[in-house]
Amino acid sequence: MLAEVLRLDGWRTDFLGANVPGPHLITHLHQTGPDAVALSCMLATRLPRAHAAISACRTAGVPVIAGGPGFGPGGRYAQHLGADAWAADAEEAVKRLAADWPPPMRDPRFSAFLGDDEYTFVVRQRPALIGTAMGRLAGDYPAVRDYDQRQLDATADDMGHIVDFLAAALYVSETKIFTDFAAWTGAVLAARGVPRAALRAGLLLVREQLGDYPAATAVIDAGLSSIAEEPVAQ
Repeated sequence: MLAEVLRLDGWRTDFLGANVPGPHLITHLHQTGPDAVALSCMLATRLPRAHAAISACRTAGVPVIAGGPGFGPGGRYAQHLGADAWAADAEEAVKRLAADWPPPMRDPRFSAFLGDDEYTFVVRQRPALIGTAMGRLAGDYPAVRDYDQRQLDATADDMGHIVDFLAAALYVSETKIFTDFAAWTGAVLAARGVPRAALRAGLLLVREQLGDYPAATAVIDAGLSSIAEEPVAQ
């Protein structure tokens, strides 16, 4: 949609699609010499990859305009990750690119990686964190014993989301990424008739495996606090 709106405004655009490998992006930038790269991030879990793409563009000397809800309210994470500008929608992006573009080049000496030891551990141990939590879930949430395979697969996916949003929160040092995810997931599960106790059990099982990582456990604790307790019948 953004590419089409830009074309209507007279820009020549190359739409590269989603998940472009870094080396391919760099090659394309050197071959075409664009005035800007427009980068969208829909989910916060993609912020580390978005940062890698922004870093590649800055290394090539091409400014980046970012957009999409993954960058947070008002694009709060975009500048933190090195983007030169942010726009809430296509119309705003067109206006931003038409005014004072390109922006002054920022200092190219920047970190292309923000993750610390805790982030690295969570990402590398993702399969183990999910597998261990799934293996212990029946003990903490007995209802899972009656799940069919489809329900078990969905639960494993939910465990994966817990780990992925935790990693994203650690990467940009923003607890709100995880608390928003936990609150939203709790509401969705409740709408589907799944007690919030199921989500709390999953969060606690992941937390138990991160006892040596204070930042990660603090993020999960905040997520637990964001989940409303089950209503008590009178």
